[in-house]
Amino acid sequence: MPSIDGDDVHCDHLTSKCAGFEYFSNNKEEQLRQLKSFADKDSAYLTELIRKAWNSFSANDKAIYHEEANVTPADLEEWIVQKGDSDVGDNTDKCSSEPFYYCRGDVTSPYIIYIREMNSIIVQDHFASNQKGNIKMLWLKGWMLLRQEQREEYGERSKKKWICYRKESTFQQIANREYSEFETAVGNEMDSMAGIAFRDDICLHGWSSTNHMSVQLFFKCTPSQRDEYYDKGYRNSVTKKAYELFGKDKLTEGHNLNDAEKKSYLEKAEKIVQNFIKSFKKGIKDTASIEDYDAVPVFKEWHNSWDLSLDDRAFNVYLIKTRPVLWKEPGMENKRCFELNLILKQRWNTLKPEEKLTYHEAVVRIGTIEEEIIKRKLKGYNFFQIGYNNVDYSELTAEEKLQFNGKKLTDRKQLLEDYPDLTEYFAWEPVRQHDRYKAKHHKIPEYDVKIKEYSGKPFIVKEGVVWYWFKDSDTKERSAFVTFEKELCTHCSDGLDATTKWRRWLELSDAQQAEYYEKYISKMQKEKALWEYCYCGFDSLEEAEKKIYMKKVKRKVDRKLHRETAKAQEKAAKNKKKNDRVPKSDASHLYIEHVRAYYRPKMEVSPYRSLEFNAFLPYFKKHISSFLKDPKNQHLPYARTCEKVEQSFWDLPDDKRKPYFDAVIRCVKLVKLLERLRDVYSYFDHKTKISTLHFYNLSEADQADYEKQLLEARVQLLRDNPDLTDYFYFRYSAFDSSDESDEDNESVDSGKKIPTALMCFFHSVCPIMQQDPKFKKKGEFQQRQIMKKAWKKLSKEQKAVYYEKQQRVQSRAEMKLRAVCQSNY
Repeated sequence: MPSIDGDDVHCDHLTSKCAGFEYFSNNKEEQLRQLKSFADKDSAYLTELIRKAWNSFSANDKAIYHEEANVTPADLEEWIVQKGDSDVGDNTDKCSSEPFYYCRGDVTSPYIIYIREMNSIIVQDHFASNQKGNIKMLWLKGWMLLRQEQREEYGERSKKKWICYRKESTFQQIANREYSEFETAVGNEMDSMAGIAFRDDICLHGWSSTNHMSVQLFFKCTPSQRDEYYDKGYRNSVTKKAYELFGKDKLTEGHNLNDAEKKSYLEKAEKIVQNFIKSFKKGIKDTASIEDYDAVPVFKEWHNSWDLSLDDRAFNVYLIKTRPVLWKEPGMENKRCFELNLILKQRWNTLKPEEKLTYHEAVVRIGTIEEEIIKRKLKGYNFFQIGYNNVDYSELTAEEKLQFNGKKLTDRKQLLEDYPDLTEYFAWEPVRQHDRYKAKHHKIPEYDVKIKEYSGKPFIVKEGVVWYWFKDSDTKERSAFVTFEKELCTHCSDGLDATTKWRRWLELSDAQQAEYYEKYISKMQKEKALWEYCYCGFDSLEEAEKKIYMKKVKRKVDRKLHRETAKAQEKAAKNKKKNDRVPKSDASHLYIEHVRAYYRPKMEVSPYRSLEFNAFLPYFKKHISSFLKDPKNQHLPYARTCEKVEQSFWDLPDDKRKPYFDAVIRCVKLVKLLERLRDVYSYFDHKTKISTLHFYNLSEADQADYEKQLLEARVQLLRDNPDLTDYFYFRYSAFDSSDESDEDNESVDSGKKIPTALMCFFHSVCPIMQQDPKFKKKGEFQQRQIMKKAWKKLSKEQKAVYYEKQQRVQSRAEMKLRAVCQSNY
C-alpha cells in the first residue's frame, strides 16, 4: 500500500525523539492501568506495548501524529475565532469551558480517538501474551473510566485533528484512501475467513461478521500477524467443510465420532479446500457442477453491486481476467488476494480510456446475462420458484424431483449454449439456504389441546414474559425488569433465555423488585448528567453546584418518565380499542357469497402457547380490571396481581373452569376446518395435492369451477358447525388485514392502497425516466431513490398538482366503497 516516507516531514519516526511518538504515547501508561486487564502489569511491559503499537503504524500514520503535534497555539487561537462557523457544528450553546467534541464521520470525536489508539495497543498485547480470545476490544466503557482532565486532553487533540483536517492534510487524505482501498480489496472467502477469525479472537461477543472496528485493527496488523489469522481462517474452513461432509452422510442423531473418524473427515475436507484454493488462483471458483440439481451461476468477483459505478464494475471484470495472470508472476505466488487487488487497482488507474473500453463493454454483456439468469429462474433467490410461488424441494415426490432437476439442467445447458462466454464471468455454486423457501401447501400449525393435571400452584404467568403481564401497568415495572435482565446476563446474543430471566424476576420479593426501579432511576440520572455535562468539567464543580445541577437532571428524568407513562397508557388504550373491533352484526353471508371473504377469530388462541395459557387468557382479560381496583391489590406489583388472577382461575370449581378449556379445543378444531377453505388457492392445493400444479395456471373456466366449489364447501361448513359464528367473524377481503380500518372499510372490493401524492408522481415520471438507458439499467430500489430525490426538488406549486390527483383518486375510491356497501347490505 502507498505511504509517505518519514523524511517528508523531516523527522525520524523510529526514535523516541519523534514529536509524533511523544504526542501518541502521552499518558498512555496511566490510561492503560485504568483498565482491569493492565492494572497489575509492570511499567517496562506497558512501555514496550506502546512502542510496538507505534511501530505497527505506517510512515504515513506516524506523519499524521507528527503533524498534529506541531499545531501551534496560534492555530488554536484562529480555530477559536472561527468556532462559530456553521461548518464546525450547531452546538454553539454549550459552555465555553467545554472541549471540542465535534464529530465529522468519526474523524475528530475525542472518544473515537481514544478508542482507536487504545485498541491498537490492546491488539499488541493480544499478540504478545499469546492468550487469544481473552482480550476484548475497547468500546465506550473505557472512555467512561477516564477522569475529566484526561477527557479534556483528548478534547484538545480533537481540535488539532480538526484543524489539520480543515487544512486538507495530505497525510490524513492518504490514510483515508489507504484504508478505503484495503476495505474494498478485502472480500474473497480467504480474506473474509481470516478477518472473522481475528474478530472472534479479540472480541468474543462480536456483533456481526463485518465489525467495523475489527476491520480497522486488522488493517493495522503487520503482515506476519495477518498470516497467523489466514492460517487460522484456513483451519476454520477445513473444519466447516468437514462438518458439512459429516452432515451429508445423514448419520443417526447423537452419533459420536472417534478420533480416527474425525481425522478421516478432516483429511477429505482439507483436500477439497486445497483444491478450491488452487483453482481460485487459476480463476476458477466453481463449488458445484452444472449437473448438480441446485447449481446456480454466481458472478466470480465478491464486490458486484449495481450500486457501484460503471468504472468500478469494469474494474471487477479486470480483476477476474488479470489476477490469475498476476499470481503466476515471480514473487507474487505467496501474496494474499487483497494485496493483488491493490496492485491491480494501481495498474487499472494507469490504463487509458480506450484500454478500459473492453472491460466496460463486458459489464454490459454481464448485465444481459444476469437478466437472462433471473428470467430463467436460475438465480439463487428465485431458483425454487414455479410461477410466482416458492416450493420446498424436500417435499416434492421422487417423480416431481426428477422433473424439476431435468428442467433446471436443461435450462442451464440452454443458457450456456446461448451465452458461451458465461463461464468467463460466472462460477457454478450450490443454492444457499434454500430451506428458507416455504412449501407450496399451507401448513396448519400444531396446537396444544391436551389437558394436563394441575399441580395446585399458579404457573401460567411464569411460563414466559408476555406483554399481557405488563399491559395495564405503568412503565415502572417494565423498566425495573429490563434493569434486572441486563444485570442478570450481560451477553449480547447468547446466555440466559427470556423465560429463565422472567422466572428469576418473579422469585424476587416485592422490595427487591422495587430496588431495581431505583437502580433504573439512578442510571438514567447518571447517563443524563454524563451526556450533558461530561465535557464541561462536572467533577471539578463545588458540591453546592453539583446539587443544583442534579436537581435539574432529576426534573428532566421525571418529565421523561411521565412522557413514557403517558405514551404507554395511550398505546394500551389504542390496543384495547383495536382488539374490541368485533362487528356487532353477523356477516357470515359474506363468507358464502364472496371468494375473497376471510375469517377472524373472536378469541386469541396461539399455537405457540400451552392449552392452559390459551384457556386462562379470556378469564384474565375479563377479571384483571376488578383485581386492580381491589384495595387489597393496589400495593402489589402488576405481575403479582396477575398471579392472583391466575390463582382465582384455578380455584374455580371444575364445572366453571372447564368451559374455558372446551372453548379453546373447539376453536382449534374449527381453525383446522377453516384453513382449508381460507381462499381459493388453499382450497385448490388441498384438493389436488400436486406440488407443481398451481391455481393461476388453470383456464378461466376451471378457476371459476374451483371458486364455485369453494363457496359450496363454505356453505356446508356453516351448516355442519352452527356455532362457528360464536368463535369467528368474517370480513370481505382477505387482503385487508388492518385492524385499524373503519368497519365500513372492511367491505372494500380491493386489496390496493389509495396512492399518495408521491406514488402519483412516480406513476407519472417513471415511464419518462425509463427512456434513459442509464436509469433503466439500475435496480428497482435505486430507481425509487432517484425519483424520491427528484420529488424533493419540486416546488410546492409543482407538488400541488400531484396532491390534487391524489384527492381525485381518493374520491373515486370512496364512491366505489359506497357502491360496494350498498350491494352487500
